[in-house]
Amino acid sequence: MSWKWNVMLSFGGAEFWAEDAEGALESCPALDRINSWLNADIVHNYGPLTDLTSCTFGNGTGMSANVWGGGFQHLDMEEFLKVVAVQHWRDRASVQLFIQGEEDSRFTLMVLDDHLDAEVPEC
Repeated sequence: MSWKWNVMLSFGGAEFWAEDAEGALESCPALDRINSWLNADIVHNYGPLTDLTSCTFGNGTGMSANVWGGGFQHLDMEEFLKVVAVQHWRDRASVQLFIQGEEDSRFTLMVLDDHLDAEVPEC
């Protein structure tokens, strides 16, 4: 049996805006670095976090939130938590990371600040 983690990452809209008020960015720099870290693991072929908000547009309204996620086998959760925690989020207070292990009955909200002092894995 392989260990699988379900991951949901939510963050505020400020992450898609340029610091110099030039307008919207095409992507979120922190999310791009997290996905680069996930994609760098050629052994497990994790792939990037997927936009979970785009699949809600079929109801005519869609979500007004940024929610990204995925399912990952053999993910080193401690390393992943470090990678998410150390990003230069524009609005850190809006960042939420939910994880659910294969045998867990529900998601757990992680406290990212607990991982800020850790040695940073290569992103």
